[in-house]
Amino acid sequence: MKVPYHLIRYSNDCIAAVYNNKIKIKNLSTKETIELNQDETNKTSIRSIAFNNDASILAVASDDKKLKFWDVKTGKCLSIKNTPKKVNSIVFENHGKKILIADGFGDVYSYSVDEEDEEKESLLGHVSMLTDILLSKDEKYVITSDRDEKIRVTRYPKTYIIHNFCLGHKEYISKMQFIPNNNNLLLSGGGDDYLFLWDYINATIVQTINIKELINETITKNNLTLIDSYNVKEITTYSKENLVAVCFERLPVIFIFEFIENKLSLKYTVITENLILDIAFDNQGRIWITNFVDENTKETITILSKFSPVEYDTKEELIFFKNTEECEKNDINKYMTVENLRKEVLDAKKAQQELQEDIITKKQKIE
Repeated sequence: MKVPYHLIRYSNDCIAAVYNNKIKIKNLSTKETIELNQDETNKTSIRSIAFNNDASILAVASDDKKLKFWDVKTGKCLSIKNTPKKVNSIVFENHGKKILIADGFGDVYSYSVDEEDEEKESLLGHVSMLTDILLSKDEKYVITSDRDEKIRVTRYPKTYIIHNFCLGHKEYISKMQFIPNNNNLLLSGGGDDYLFLWDYINATIVQTINIKELINETITKNNLTLIDSYNVKEITTYSKENLVAVCFERLPVIFIFEFIENKLSLKYTVITENLILDIAFDNQGRIWITNFVDENTKETITILSKFSPVEYDTKEELIFFKNTEECEKNDINKYMTVENLRKEVLDAKKAQQELQEDIITKKQKIE
């Protein structure tokens, strides 16, 4: 059985897919491919990746609190930085020379890509774990979301000035994404029953979308397995047609919305062949899907080329991505990282960990 790809990102004709601590990159125009040579002695999992605007550099954050910058064309590691805490989300500045990272301790730092510049700059902090970070196209605002239902809009680069808070979520926020061809709107989702469309400049809710109803209707209509909670895994956009696609953990469904007349309308509901780990639009309007791999899975990655009726692209483009590593069995819970942001789940895991530590301590005393 193959290990699945748990992350996929697209930028400027380049697609990058991640499994374990390995990264495969393909230029869809030139057909050039490269595999980044991560440290084989330290097989720590990759948490987040991001291309700069021209896809010449890929930033990679991993569980060992390392931030690496790679030359996409040569496969050379340009520099390695140490981060104070594990990184949950990263974004490049427009010029590609600096990156902003949001970590699990609630802090945002900036790092230079240059190897000579080791110093980090502290930009801002939340009192809760950060889950996502965006930088507005005009670079006037940095937007951060956290586990405690808040979206903070901060002036950039003068990050000591808080512009506003976007408040309305009742559960954690896992993902945010700017709306195509609109500089003032973003979509957010997480553990709520709703997606929120925000005018983030003015901190106003433009629209709410009841995903609980959409999901329940889709499950009933297509005889899918019921899920206990709704956890937004990824939001990806296609600017040429103003499309926004949203996927969820433990659900083989992609909702594709069209932004028209200042609101999002559901245009397509796609039922996928497998549970989804990640999605990304390319510049042809196709959605690349990384699939959870079990005994029924045929492909680690599929390319959704038509949404109604559903069509998938030929497998020739995916030959490079076909092989990952072999394993006996994949544990679905390992890849369901978003649902762990729920406070009751975290509290239960913490209690279980404390119980295990207590048992170990008692055994040591007896011995």
